[in-house]
Amino acid sequence: MNKDNNLTNSEIEVLDLEETPSTPKKKKKPIIKFENVVKEYHTGEVYTRALNGINFTIYEGDIVIFLGTSGAGKSTALNLLGGLDQATSGRIFVDGDDITKYNENKMLEYRRAKVGYIFQFYNLIQTLTAKDNVELVLELCKKKKKSNAEYLLEQVGLKDRINNYPSQLSGGEQQRVSIARALAKEPRILFADEPTGALDYNTTRQVLELLVKTCKEKNITLIIVTHNNFITPIADVVYSFRSGEIISKVENNNPTPVGELPW
Repeated sequence: MNKDNNLTNSEIEVLDLEETPSTPKKKKKPIIKFENVVKEYHTGEVYTRALNGINFTIYEGDIVIFLGTSGAGKSTALNLLGGLDQATSGRIFVDGDDITKYNENKMLEYRRAKVGYIFQFYNLIQTLTAKDNVELVLELCKKKKKSNAEYLLEQVGLKDRINNYPSQLSGGEQQRVSIARALAKEPRILFADEPTGALDYNTTRQVLELLVKTCKEKNITLIIVTHNNFITPIADVVYSFRSGEIISKVENNNPTPVGELPW
């Protein structure tokens, strides 16, 4: 991506100043809630506070962006929400359940059944075909619809590439496999950590269009972590992070279609 579109601290300040009031989402169901969540890391005698008592609510079916520079705390929040890390204090509710109280087995089931992940560098298994990468998730999640893998890959535009290995696919195609793999779980919530960071403009547009379209159609809550201010108009809500805190929340009642962004 063009680095001119990357967020700087000064741009975050502008976002904060430009925050506008919006109509509360009364008709949507809250699906995620953070209450005074703190995350600290200890290295010897050094304590680093990555999140400093943050609070927010996310509604079912929304497209949400966590925006901020490196080290702002956005990926830490995503990792806590995805069950990949544990909060130091505070509570995290998903569908009314406090996941900070989950034991190891319950957290494993949560990760398997309720959430999906899309990573910047795809994380595909190189020795498996596109189809096998998707079917592996179906096996792990104990899904019964084995034919679902081919359908999902067709839906993301890879009908003729299902038997190709990752090394035979472009970056955009690999990310499409990653999306199909995440959707195979039929998640309630989909996490995308810098999903287009390694892609060019055209492929970025295609991947974002696919993500937004699919999540809206299936009423999946999508949370995108990014440092790129350029894509924020596509979101229903944008939370800006800085130094472990949320410094602004901007709601958008009329998100811009991905194709209408000035690419």
